[in-house]
Amino acid sequence: AVTVLYSWISGFHAVHGNGSARDTGALLFESEHACRDRDAPRNLHHFVSVTRSTLGDVRSLLLTRTPIGLFAPFLSASRQQALTEQMKSPTGPGWRLLCGMPASGLHDTGAMYYCEDCVADDVATWGLPRWRLPHQLPGSWVCLDHGRELRPLRTEASQWILPPIDRSTAPLPALEPAQAEALQRIASLASQVMGSGTLDVDAIRQAILVGLRDQGITTWLHPLDNDHLSAWFAGSPIAEWLRRS
Repeated sequence: AVTVLYSWISGFHAVHGNGSARDTGALLFESEHACRDRDAPRNLHHFVSVTRSTLGDVRSLLLTRTPIGLFAPFLSASRQQALTEQMKSPTGPGWRLLCGMPASGLHDTGAMYYCEDCVADDVATWGLPRWRLPHQLPGSWVCLDHGRELRPLRTEASQWILPPIDRSTAPLPALEPAQAEALQRIASLASQVMGSGTLDVDAIRQAILVGLRDQGITTWLHPLDNDHLSAWFAGSPIAEWLRRS
């Protein structure tokens, strides 16, 4: 699995002595507070320069090593162009704002997610845990490699941190088969959309409506009813898992 950009920086920070988070931010991004934007710090141009493009250029970093890559395919043509232009400049609005991520309400920036089995594998292989990109995507609540529910870690924003090595003493309840299947389907979809080309949002909307009509949740003669849609979702395996969580 791809390592998220924030994880690479946190690993660098740990290997070099866990000094000041501000010093690491200043060195890699010319910003002492770069760690506050865990998705993608603003000045990726400086990062590419000091790392000599070892991890890629600005575009590849943004679209293949950060959650920005999941939002970019849904942008309109004008927003796509604005994002492309912004990739040429070290200044300007933040990447999350440019992609409309705060307004979407879909991305929780207060937590990082990890799989305990993945952490154990990484420590055994590399000596350090890492944040895996698929685990940080909206809609990813389970690990596709191990089928394990992801654990959230909430910490202060002004830190470069890695997942905890020690396993939690409080095991998560086992997922019901229907819940596990539904959660894995959504996580898989998020991973497939990540870094893809521009999506036809109107076509996706129409496909969803056709699917809802096939299940009798709406019809061709009547508009989509919020109450019917809510009642249908309330009985789904994902809604059941969300209530438990």
